[in-house]
Amino acid sequence: PGSRLLDCPPHGVDIKETLRIAKDYDNVIINTSTPSLKNDSRVAEAIKAQKPGAKIGFIGAHTAVLPTETLKASPAIDWVGRKEFDFTCKEVCEGRELATITGLRRCAARAGVLRIPASHSRKRCVDARGFRRHA
Repeated sequence: PGSRLLDCPPHGVDIKETLRIAKDYDNVIINTSTPSLKNDSRVAEAIKAQKPGAKIGFIGAHTAVLPTETLKASPAIDWVGRKEFDFTCKEVCEGRELATITGLRRCAARAGVLRIPASHSRKRCVDARGFRRHA
């Protein structure tokens, strides 16, 4: 509830429209990739410029493999999700302090990268989705 998914490139949503929509949200999560990282970082910077208090997280295969490098790509990125990021995103959006959420990396006052230990386990994600585990 209260969230919105934008799939900008295939639907022709430009940066102006993206910024208009993003200004109404406190949390913005961008699914990035290696080829789109630079552009996604510019989008994050534009969102942060119009709403400095917004928390911006990056997720995707690129962040799972290169979390520290992704975090360093832009000062606008507050956190990156690692591995199984479904619960990480949920907990960020619930307003939990970033320092208490497993499965992400974040910057502490841009002084350095902090790794929050242990991402959510695959078992927890599967069990929470209603799949039964076989012995």
